[in-house]
Amino acid sequence: MKARGPWTLIGALLPGLLFAIVLFVAWRVDPRFGWVAEPWRAPWPIWGVAIGGLAGLFGNVSDYRYHRQTATPLVGEPEHKSHLIALLTGGVPLFIVMAIATFASRPALLVVPAIALVGYVVFWVAYDELVFHRRRKCKRVERVYHALSTVGNATALLSWAHWVFALGVGHAR
Repeated sequence: MKARGPWTLIGALLPGLLFAIVLFVAWRVDPRFGWVAEPWRAPWPIWGVAIGGLAGLFGNVSDYRYHRQTATPLVGEPEHKSHLIALLTGGVPLFIVMAIATFASRPALLVVPAIALVGYVVFWVAYDELVFHRRRKCKRVERVYHALSTVGNATALLSWAHWVFALGVGHAR
């Protein structure tokens, strides 16, 4: 086992940062995003993205810090590989599909690819929890961090999907 550096933390920070950047750019080029300058007019799912994303981020950062401040701070090579597989072959493509759907004139065409990618990511998250975390018998505090990360990020994703696929991006208060 070896230390991985800050890459896990950077990976946890990127989705929220990229989402905010995409919204800022969209506000500058697409009139449907005029509410970005007046956040109180934001569609309610955006608040779900923000709250869920912050909860997920808190869980991720807390887990990162926990692994670096306890007697068992390191993650093994197989677990690290499963994290990379989940992120690079599931999380990144899912983010790209959702970003494209956000700007698409017919986002419904991307529902099936988005759902397929969600299922793929769920598989890797479950694999990580069931194979690695049960084996090393994670402490309760670490399980709470994982749950917060998983539920928070799922809330953000489901809110984003509802906004794009059900309400429509042009929907604002």
